[in-house]
Amino acid sequence: MNYDFIRLEQEQGFEKELNDLLQADLVTNILYNAKLFTDDDKYKAFEEHNFKITEELTPDLYNLCFKVVDKLHFEESVDFFIINSSEMNAFAIPNISPKGSHKIVLNSTIIDKLTDDELKFVIGHEIGHLICKSYIIDRVMGFLYRERDPHLLIHNKYLFWKKLNELSADRFGLIACGNIEKAISGFIKLNTGFPKDVLKVNVNIFLERSKEILKTVHNERNSVFSSHPIDSLRVVALDIFSKSDNFTLFEQSDKNLELSKDNITIKAMNEVLENFYLMGTELDQVRLDFFATAGLMMAGADGNISDDEMMHIVSYLSAFTLFPMEYMNEIVQLDTEKIF
Repeated sequence: MNYDFIRLEQEQGFEKELNDLLQADLVTNILYNAKLFTDDDKYKAFEEHNFKITEELTPDLYNLCFKVVDKLHFEESVDFFIINSSEMNAFAIPNISPKGSHKIVLNSTIIDKLTDDELKFVIGHEIGHLICKSYIIDRVMGFLYRERDPHLLIHNKYLFWKKLNELSADRFGLIACGNIEKAISGFIKLNTGFPKDVLKVNVNIFLERSKEILKTVHNERNSVFSSHPIDSLRVVALDIFSKSDNFTLFEQSDKNLELSKDNITIKAMNEVLENFYLMGTELDQVRLDFFATAGLMMAGADGNISDDEMMHIVSYLSAFTLFPMEYMNEIVQLDTEKIF
């Protein structure tokens, strides 16, 4: 199955750019062949210390987990575990080598507080991370920048890509539970910690409130370093995908799915994400224009702008925008002195 038609197009674009910048394929191949660790050792230690969900021990929960696996047509080996934790959380531990088994870990608290449909959303979200293979870039970043900070441009693109990856994973969660209201209610419970029968939220009102918030929100600097998108963005993004043809196909058929590029959904997400590409406020947009034009004028004082000078300017602009090179290509075509 071509999962690319489910994932956000923007997320895939950032992933490709990061792959190219980091030479991720080459680094990953080196890490695999170095054999610094093995699946067998890590898996054995994890299974020894945690409760594995099996058909014999917990048949209902086992069947629920693998209903999600089947619904998403996920064919790689995966095992499920429960750990004793009061934190409302779940996470995926990807395999080290293609022959290994992925692990999805559910904290005991979410099993107690979420309904079956809400739990399917959480499990589907974690499988979504495995489908998107987001762990590849995470591993490369961890290896390359273990003892030093990455370049600002790579750092900001990486953190923004992680937010987009959460939105893609949410789509798989929605497909898994098949109900936008259950997906949103599960998402709210994860954030609030409320038990099953206490929280009575009008999902439609919550959705409209989220849309209003997004009209004024920007990618503020204090949120740039978060690995997850803001709640209102996640809820609105879920709503957009719930109206897509590809989501409808999943609900109508369990096999022989013919997914396709959905330009309407892509356009709707572009409109929502536009405010997040600039890192800061409207004043920061003015600062961006100022530093770009001032840099070009200073660099061109000798009648020539070298590649090194251009890259120095672009590097500085990385603090303001996720697309500094594209921005510079636009600026150089305009009246630089007038803008300055």
